[in-house]
Amino acid sequence: MKLPLLVAAGLGMALWSVAATGNPPPCSLLARVVGPEDFEVDASTTPARLLVSSQDRRRPERPGAIFAVDLESGGRRRLPLRGRGRCSFHPHGVSLVPAAVGLAPRLYVVNLHDPDDAVAGCFPSAGEPDAVTSIEIFAVGDDELRFLQRLADPEVLTNANDLVALPSGDFYATNPPGGRLSQLAELTHVPGLERSKVVGFRCRDRDAATGLCSGEFSLTATLGRYANGIAHREAGDGQPERLYVAATGDGLHVLTLGGEKWTQQVRDEQRELETLGGDNLTWADADKTRLLLAVHPDARRFVQHSRTPRAPAPSKVLAVPIASGVETVFEDSGGLISAASTAACVRGTLVLGQVFGHELVRCRRPDLCPPEAEEGAGPPAEGL
Repeated sequence: MKLPLLVAAGLGMALWSVAATGNPPPCSLLARVVGPEDFEVDASTTPARLLVSSQDRRRPERPGAIFAVDLESGGRRRLPLRGRGRCSFHPHGVSLVPAAVGLAPRLYVVNLHDPDDAVAGCFPSAGEPDAVTSIEIFAVGDDELRFLQRLADPEVLTNANDLVALPSGDFYATNPPGGRLSQLAELTHVPGLERSKVVGFRCRDRDAATGLCSGEFSLTATLGRYANGIAHREAGDGQPERLYVAATGDGLHVLTLGGEKWTQQVRDEQRELETLGGDNLTWADADKTRLLLAVHPDARRFVQHSRTPRAPAPSKVLAVPIASGVETVFEDSGGLISAASTAACVRGTLVLGQVFGHELVRCRRPDLCPPEAEEGAGPPAEGL
């Protein structure tokens, strides 16, 4: 039997094995939720919780859900979606905007609709049956999500994967080529693949009472084979506003805003990163000096795992400082978690989700993930 291992190269740690005797295992099951591909940490509740995007991707016809998972007990509950009507719900990437004065936290959700939604009154205008994608916005309550708004543009936003939302009401979404996960095999070869897009939504008019925006979608950038995770860093300390985009087969792209135009930069580690299947991105620290990037290091086994749980797929998480460098901080052959898709630091703990399975896993990592009292410590890094 292969043992799942934790690796912390360059962090002054020895190799960890979850089978270590005489001590509590460093990793354990947090909760079971089908297809927890992406999640956000909601610190507005006590204790904090995860808001988990859940979809059975081996049975994509089944409706998806958003679950709340208690980060202390691991207890979970499915959150009712109030006021959104009968449109289908198949969530993928999610992004949480913290509460503002007079407004509840907002959860932005990529929804990959059923084709019938295009003619069922779910959109202002119908798109092509295979291009029915929207961004849905919910007010986050303790026990429910209240539907606020659905934003779609079938000509620009055709196949959203992940998104990052800003307090201003703007957001950015990755828009890879192709359809849903039935086309995963496309990721294993280069010929015929289109190039991915990053799509932006600019909030032009915002209602002060509700926080709802009217605006438009536009193309931000074209890049990569299969754009996936996306993260945002505000301008400050003499550094411009940036977007970080993980793309399968192309590594980590850096977009820098100058005026109204986004330009691409190339990292020194691009060649090292481009061989890996990059998935979701999160920030490891409050100062946004280091990204966590979940990757799928073996595309063939990932595709096999998408078809059957009997074929485990390896998982890896990288820590990528914004200045330079890359470190492997988690690695598993598939015995602990298969096809890990996202990783986040929460009060000394690394929490992992996955694309197809049912496990949310947590690992004790105070060296990587600052405890609550230390979050936000340290100056911002320079460079990319």
